Amino acid sequence: MSDEKNPALAGTRLSSPAAALAPGMVLNNTYELESLLGQGGMGEVWKARHLRLPKSVAIKVLHATLNASGEIIARFQREAEIGARLAHPNIVHVSDFDALPDGRRYIAMDFLEGESLADRLERGRMSFAETKAVLEQTVRGLRVAHDAGVVHRDLKPDNLFLAHAPDEDPPFRVKILDFGISKIQSPNVNLTRDMAVMGTPGYMAPEQAMGKTRDLGPAADQFALATIVYEMLTGHIAFTGDTLAEVVLKVVQETPPPVRDTVPDVPAAAAAAVMRGMSKNPESRFPDVSTFHAAFTGAQPLSPVAAAATMAATEAVPAVVPATDPVPAPERRGLPAAALVAGMVAVGLGLGVGAFALTRGGDEAPGAPPAAAS
Repeated sequence: MSDEKNPALAGTRLSSPAAALAPGMVLNNTYELESLLGQGGMGEVWKARHLRLPKSVAIKVLHATLNASGEIIARFQREAEIGARLAHPNIVHVSDFDALPDGRRYIAMDFLEGESLADRLERGRMSFAETKAVLEQTVRGLRVAHDAGVVHRDLKPDNLFLAHAPDEDPPFRVKILDFGISKIQSPNVNLTRDMAVMGTPGYMAPEQAMGKTRDLGPAADQFALATIVYEMLTGHIAFTGDTLAEVVLKVVQETPPPVRDTVPDVPAAAAAAVMRGMSKNPESRFPDVSTFHAAFTGAQPLSPVAAAATMAATEAVPAVVPATDPVPAPERRGLPAAALVAGMVAVGLGLGVGAFALTRGGDEAPGAPPAAAS
């Protein structure tokens, strides 16, 4: 039977130089491209149909020009490995990692319908009930990652996707995206470079902004999550500015106004929990994200000691922030989606439909993370 008569065996042979992807192309006899969802400096993301299974997938393809970068390929592969191992309803699932005949790497993952939390926040702040639901679901996914020794390191509204779930209340399911710059906490993975700064400036923890990469742990994700919750409740970005240096300086040395200054009806326990989660000193934050969530909901009242620790959020951490050139006028979240790498901005790809933000950097070689906790 010819390829034309059997679509399951059809394959589009991509030549070198790389042929442009287009609707109708079949990748490796498995995925038929349907529509382009987004593109950027790192590559393209497509909606595709699996030819042998009744499902749609999102295909993230790196640009051919990146094939020569072993570091980028390693990060891309790590994203695939982590996404495949961390099987959880609140983490986007990666089902395949492969290369096209011309060498371009691609990842196949869940195709999601809905919107990113960033897009939702464009319409204004969220209710306390909505915020609590997003926090609870995000914590469920993060807990699995942290228990498996994986620190995300780039949590932000663009990387939390609200997938349509009409039968749930609220009618969405949070999916954590983009583990491309995750740190794997394993004795077998010890290639971290000190002072390698990776992440998104307005959401990275102070210790991350200061390049203390070797010391980063789950507390860094807790800080990022607290800044996201702050933004959901108040409608304002916790740390923003016109230059990278200004944003990083605020992350390291300044504390945003208390939540209840903007939204007085937020429960006191929730407001206090958010401020403690944004403590400058990681040891002053909650022991883990589950405890943060419990304090936010009032299930675990702040003890006098914990209340005192909350005040640590107002303590600045001394730091020397390198000067940087001005960046374009800030967007809603203060800066375009970007990675701060040695004082430079690398603009990434942020997309509105599906599970996609392309990888932006990391500091370890690819390694198999521990099996995810159940």
